[in-house]
Amino acid sequence: TAAGNLGPAPGSITAPGSSRKVITVGAGDLLEPRRGISGCGPTRDCVCKPDLVAPGKRLISCAPGRSRKEYVVKSGTSMAAPRVSGAVALALERVPDLTNVQAKMLLCESARDLGLPRNRQGHGMLQTDRFLFFCEALCGSIKKKNEGKHLSSCKNCVNLWENTKKSGEF
Repeated sequence: TAAGNLGPAPGSITAPGSSRKVITVGAGDLLEPRRGISGCGPTRDCVCKPDLVAPGKRLISCAPGRSRKEYVVKSGTSMAAPRVSGAVALALERVPDLTNVQAKMLLCESARDLGLPRNRQGHGMLQTDRFLFFCEALCGSIKKKNEGKHLSSCKNCVNLWENTKKSGEF
C-alpha cells in the first residue's frame, strides 16, 4: 500500500500504510529533503516504515473523467505502489504458493539500499529482477528438490540464499 504523500518529515506515513501487516511502499524518487513528498516513518507504534520504495515520479497513468486525454503524467506513492504489486503478481504467476510473509521478506531482502535512513527508504529500491530470481530460486526449484518442504524449514534454501547474496549472482 502507498506510504502517503505528506512527507518527508518523520512520522508522516499515513493509514493504511502505517499498519505493520501491510507492505508499505514509498516513492524512492520523491525523497528529497526539501521537496520530497513520500511519507516516512516511524509510525505512531514505532514501526519502521516504509518497507521499500519504488519509482513514483512522473509516471504515465489512466485519467478517467479528468479530461479528454486517456492518460496523464502523475507522481506520488500511489504511483509507486503498483510497481510493487506488479512484481508480486509476476512472482505469484511463477510461484503460486508464495505466501504474503515470504513475498514481503523477499521484497525487502532483494531491494537496493539507497544509503538513506531506514525510515525514509525502508530496505531500499525495488529490484524486480532480483526479487523474481529469489522467489523462483528459493520457493520454486528448491521446494521441488526437497519434496515440498517449506522455505523456512529448508536448510538448502537458507544456504542457497546466503551463497547467492555473497556471490552477487542475480
